[in-house]
Amino acid sequence: MLVPVAQQMKLLIDGWFGPPLREYSPPVGNNPTWAMDWLEQQGIVAAYFAGHTGLGPTRQYRDGQLRNASMWVFPVAPAGKYATFEEFQTNKIPKQDIVAWHRESIDFVIAQNTTRMIYMHPNGANVWVDVLVELLAYAKAKGSTRFKWYTMTRLADFMTTRRLVQWTERRDAADVSSFKISHLSSLREMVWLLPKSSYPDRPTSDNASVTLTDRGTDWEVRGGNTRKARFTARSQNKPAASYGG
Repeated sequence: MLVPVAQQMKLLIDGWFGPPLREYSPPVGNNPTWAMDWLEQQGIVAAYFAGHTGLGPTRQYRDGQLRNASMWVFPVAPAGKYATFEEFQTNKIPKQDIVAWHRESIDFVIAQNTTRMIYMHPNGANVWVDVLVELLAYAKAKGSTRFKWYTMTRLADFMTTRRLVQWTERRDAADVSSFKISHLSSLREMVWLLPKSSYPDRPTSDNASVTLTDRGTDWEVRGGNTRKARFTARSQNKPAASYGG
């Protein structure tokens, strides 16, 4: 059986380094549609992406059409015009400006409960080691409960699982909202944030299918390793729940 050279190389790499790779970083950020189609066929679920600049993990849209529905793309978050240490150095961007940008980026993802990709190459990081060490130290100082590093594969798997969550909120005449949630396999890692401005009282669960935590301005409702969950919360104003992980 003849196997294409690219496929032979992938099999060789997978066999040498362990489990099959499921994420991809393209040369020069170039992701032609034929390559993305092939990557999806090989089981790749996440790829670095030069489009949709500045967004968090998203889907790949080309000419207004969603392509490769089983993949998630991770756009680079640049500091102005530039994104890598080599570009910063070539264009004489002060190191302190990049340190400040790194800190602002970390503060942003914590405040917004989101994620962004800070992109770099090993050779550039080797030249700007002091800036990289400062980035890692600032992130660590925030604490592991507020900030974590993730691989693209890990986030892609989470986003795919998240899409399968079904949930409803129904409010009765007494302004009590009932939430019903389900998933085909597990609600583990799924989190709802209810702003106290809309849900002033602590939510309750009659079957302990969720974990409730006070997060200051929000109530955190976290799903467990179960396929169904429910909880209630007295509401005022308009419903404003959101969920994530």
